[in-house]
Amino acid sequence: MRLVLRALFWTFTIIVVVIAATVWWFVYRPLPRLDGSIALADLQKAVIVERDHWGVPHIRANSVQDMVEAQGYVMAQDRLWQMDLLRRVARGQLSEILGPATLNVDKRFRTMGFGRAADRGIGLMDPASRSLFAAYARGVNHFISQHSN
Repeated sequence: MRLVLRALFWTFTIIVVVIAATVWWFVYRPLPRLDGSIALADLQKAVIVERDHWGVPHIRANSVQDMVEAQGYVMAQDRLWQMDLLRRVARGQLSEILGPATLNVDKRFRTMGFGRAADRGIGLMDPASRSLFAAYARGVNHFISQHSN
């Protein structure tokens, strides 16, 4: 009886450890690093990102360009999955990740032409606005390149 209890104890312990490791791997490990410093190559001067007790980022920068690039990085840090999902929805590419169940949604959004309108809108933008969009995209892409493993 004592051997059975010991075996049950160790089995239970191993199961708890495996569950804890799995939760850490899939829940806590992917969370963004919110403290310390990160170097972004294209910034002209230092940018400070502080988060309040709710986790809301507050960005201080010496130029709008630097602020927008840091905003792209922070947005990707917090919501990359949502940005990718909304991009796919707008372009009618949701079925690429969710399968045939979303094919009607993709057809509807491709018919509406949001992706084509966005491409056309970027082409019609003035250089200053396009520069800000490029800075934002650099920040997002920098986050992706740091975390694509």
